[in-house]
Formats: sequence, C-alpha cells, structure tokens
Amino acid sequence: MSMPTWHGKKAPKKGHSSVIEAAMPIIKAAEKLDAVKRISPGLIKSIGGKSGEKRAKFKEVRGGLKITISGGGVQIIYIYTAEPKQVREALEKVKL
Repeated sequence: MSMPTWHGKKAPKKGHSSVIEAAMPIIKAAEKLDAVKRISPGLIKSIGGKSGEKRAKFKEVRGGLKITISGGGVQIIYIYTAEPKQVREALEKVKL
C-alpha cells in the first residue's frame, strides 16, 4: 500500500511529502486557514501491523502547533501560525 503524498501551497519547499491517510483531513483543513503560514509533515513511524483508532493529539509549541496523528502509523505534523489557539480550535473539529 502506498502512502498519500501532499504538495500543497503551504508545504515546505524541501523535505518529504508522504503523509499517513489519517493526517490528510487535518492537513487539508489547515491549508484553508488564513492563520496557517506553513504545514510541515514529519517522519512516519509504523505501528507493527496495527491500524488502530484514528486520533490527533494537539500541543502548542513555539511557532504554532505540534499535532501527533495516529491511525495506520504515527506522524507528527507541525503547523506554523501566530494564532495557535484559533487554529487548534478549528482543527480539533476535523473528523479523521
């Protein structure tokens, strides 16, 4: 099974574009938010054959948000924004 790739307008110029399927709804929603300046997907960690429940864990960090998404693997997505609370509230409503 191949991983989906993402080449959105808020993607970093360099780096990989593979994302786990569970991350796509959050990435697509974040891309539509004016407050989001950049979206940077991190490396994908496999979970030994378990697909598991899809979920997202949000944490405010300097420069924006760190979102740990699980479901068919685990991936950290960094969202760069000056308004992390507003972006978090919008993204927490996204169905994975």
